[in-house]
Amino acid sequence: MLNNDRFAGQMLAGPGTTAMPLDLYRSGDHFVLHCDLAGADPGSVHVGVDNRVLTIRAERSPRTDDDLQWVRRERLTGTFERRITVGDGLDLDAITAPGRTAC
Repeated sequence: MLNNDRFAGQMLAGPGTTAMPLDLYRSGDHFVLHCDLAGADPGSVHVGVDNRVLTIRAERSPRTDDDLQWVRRERLTGTFERRITVGDGLDLDAITAPGRTAC
């Protein structure tokens, strides 16, 4: 049983879930989404809505310094994307991304 639990944990911890974790909550009459984009290239961050699907996309480039000798490299690189279906009762024109920053 322990091996099955460990295998399930590995499946759930793939890049789709850990590369861009998010929190979504309601505050009064607004929904607020916070998404971790640590290390993403600021110019690569895209937030958009199409056919009631909110898409958040960002790129994290690998370090390419010639003088580096990697001892351990765990941070994922590439394009990361999350999609969230927006409910019918929400105003798509009111969606904003004021805190759209990457660090």
